[in-house]
Amino acid sequence: MGSMIRQTSMAMGVSASALRAYQDRYDRACKRLLSEKEVLGWILHECLDEFKDISPATIASTCIDGDPEVGAAPVHADGEATLIAGLNSEDSSISEGTIWYDIRFRALVPTTGEAVGMIVNVEAQGNFYPGYPLLKRAAYYCGRMISSQYGRVFANAHYEKLQKVCSIWICPNPPAGFRNTITRFSIAEEQLVGTAHLDPSEYDLIEMILACPDGDRQNSGDGLLRLLGTLLASEKSAEERKAIIHNEFGLAMSQRLSDEVVEMSNVSKGLEEMWYRQGVDKGYSEGHDLGFSEGRDLGFNEGHDLGFNEGRDLGFNEGHDLGFNEGHGLGFNEGHGLGFNEGRERGALEQKSKDRELMRELAKRLSEQGRTEEFAQAMSDEALLAKLVKEFGLEHLTEA
Repeated sequence: MGSMIRQTSMAMGVSASALRAYQDRYDRACKRLLSEKEVLGWILHECLDEFKDISPATIASTCIDGDPEVGAAPVHADGEATLIAGLNSEDSSISEGTIWYDIRFRALVPTTGEAVGMIVNVEAQGNFYPGYPLLKRAAYYCGRMISSQYGRVFANAHYEKLQKVCSIWICPNPPAGFRNTITRFSIAEEQLVGTAHLDPSEYDLIEMILACPDGDRQNSGDGLLRLLGTLLASEKSAEERKAIIHNEFGLAMSQRLSDEVVEMSNVSKGLEEMWYRQGVDKGYSEGHDLGFSEGRDLGFNEGHDLGFNEGRDLGFNEGHDLGFNEGHGLGFNEGHGLGFNEGRERGALEQKSKDRELMRELAKRLSEQGRTEEFAQAMSDEALLAKLVKEFGLEHLTEA
């Protein structure tokens, strides 16, 4: 199996750059869709208490200050700065480096007498396990949005002007335990001794939210998760997606939004095709002949027990009837040979089937967790392959 997998990985490596290009294209499409004000209206309405009593349409038309920035010009955090009203998607600091926000904008929260500003960051995160906890990255983004307000939102010691920040992470391909969930993390008051209280406006300054749709498994009553699943993780056609977001969510189907939905539909289908058809089927197809010619001895060793046991039963059953009908001596010899040959071939074919099933199952599990690059790496790294097999409990697919 190891030799055949190594050959398969060579075939898969040919499409690695194309797969990365599709992933980049998917990321750009996600950002454009999520930056639509009508979509942001639904996100704010269902994720933040400040907007729960305001309709998504009203939020889109009156509560989003200017146009959300999507990967635009830099904002420098160090040195002397003047107060500015707009926001950009890059937060740059001489001492801390530069980070890029997918989408960042200022939201205006209506109050009794005035609109209170809030800075919101929305991130589209396809890989739920990028090598670090997403929530810690969200906390860092919130920290940067807090600290970058000095010299822009307030100056000197006027901390009363500090605005709340929210980092909302949209994860269209979450692991099973997070599917169909929206989870919020915030600063909360807790009395350790006594019953003293402060106004929440004095400490309610940071919120982090994970929104994890479950694709087409979302029902019409699932609100924001249904909208996100339809926009970002659906197998439906572009026309079906448009009908849902227009009829169920009231989004005006502008030409720009229509084009973005079509692009997302196309790139989603392209990714799926490359992950499964090119990544697995093509790899096995190209590696089959070479893998079996080089792995014949290995195949016989791994498949010997299974092939011999099944071949023995089949050989004795077929050989018994044929042998006793045509003659015990001749029949037994012919039946034994035929049975052993057929059993050996079936054993080898079943081993091939188990190898194929192992790779498809492994590709599926890693894709569900956004770990597609590990699959390609495992094709040439038998130690990593063995580790992944054990991690996902697939040992039964490697047993002879």
